[in-house]
Amino acid sequence: DTVSSRKYTDWLPSVNAVYDFSDNLKFRFAYSKTMQPLDLGNYGGGLSIATADCGTKPGRCVTGASSSGNQNLDPWRSSNFDGAVEYYFGSASMVSVSAFKLKIDSFVTNGTTTGVFKDEDGTPRTVNVTQPIQGDGGSVKGVELGTKLAFSDLLTGGGFFSNFGVDANYTYSPSSESRLGLDGKKLPFTDNSKEQYNLIGWYQDDKWQARLAYNYRTDRLSSVTGSSGDNLPIFQKATGYVDVNVSYQVLDNVTVYANGSNVTGEIENYYVKFADGKTQYANQNEFEARYTLGVRAKF
Repeated sequence: DTVSSRKYTDWLPSVNAVYDFSDNLKFRFAYSKTMQPLDLGNYGGGLSIATADCGTKPGRCVTGASSSGNQNLDPWRSSNFDGAVEYYFGSASMVSVSAFKLKIDSFVTNGTTTGVFKDEDGTPRTVNVTQPIQGDGGSVKGVELGTKLAFSDLLTGGGFFSNFGVDANYTYSPSSESRLGLDGKKLPFTDNSKEQYNLIGWYQDDKWQARLAYNYRTDRLSSVTGSSGDNLPIFQKATGYVDVNVSYQVLDNVTVYANGSNVTGEIENYYVKFADGKTQYANQNEFEARYTLGVRAKF
C-alpha cells in the first residue's frame, strides 16, 4: 500500500459584464479562473503488474505494468476568456457571435512512465507503466456562431407553422498542447474537435413539445500511447448523432414524454495516426439506440 497526502489552495475570480447598446443589441464579456478537483479514482486507482516466464531463469519476470491512478496528479486548472455580441429580433429569436479562449494550465491525460518491480526471484526490473499523467498545459480557442429562430417572430397571422422553430450553432476551435505526435507537430487537446455544429428543429404549443437534434463533430484526439518523444496518437473519426424528444402535458402538473438517443445507431471508429500521415484502424465503439418513456409530475 502507498499512503500519500495532497493539499492545494486556489483563488478563483470571476467577472461577467453586459452592455446594452440598444434594446436589440447586447455585448457580453466574461473572465474566470476555474479548478476542477479529481475524483479519488484518479489518485488511488489500482496497479496491475504483467509477468511472463523468464526463459533464462526459473520463475516469472515482470514485463510491464498499468495503473488507473496516480497520487501525484494536480487538479484541472484553466483561465477562461469569453466575448459575445447578441442581436435580438423577436420575443424568441436572436443571432450571436462569440469568441473564447481557454488557457489550460494543468490537465490529466494518459501516458507512459517507468517503474521498478521485482521478478519472482526478487531481482528488480525497470518496465514501462501506463497510467494517468499530468499534462504540461495547452489551449483551446475559437469562435462560435449561433441562432435561435422562432417562426412566430417571422410569420404574420400565426397559424400552425408559427409553433415551429430552429436552433443552430457552429463552433470552430483549434487547440494544441505540449506533446508532439510522430510527425513532430503539436497534438490537439484531448477530446476537442476542431469543428462542431448542432442543428435542432422544434415544435411547441400549449400541450405538445417535440425536438429533433443533430450533433456533428470532426475528428478528435482520444488518447495517446507511448512515451515522451514517441507518442502514438489515437483519434476518433468524425461522428454525427441524432436525438429526439416528444412530450405531452396531460394536466397542468403532469407531463408524459418519450426520448430517443442516438436513434441512428452511430458507431464510433478510432484510428492510429503515423508520422507520414498514414492511418491504421484501431477499434470501434458500437452504441445502440436507446429509448425511454416517462412521466414528470410537479407537486
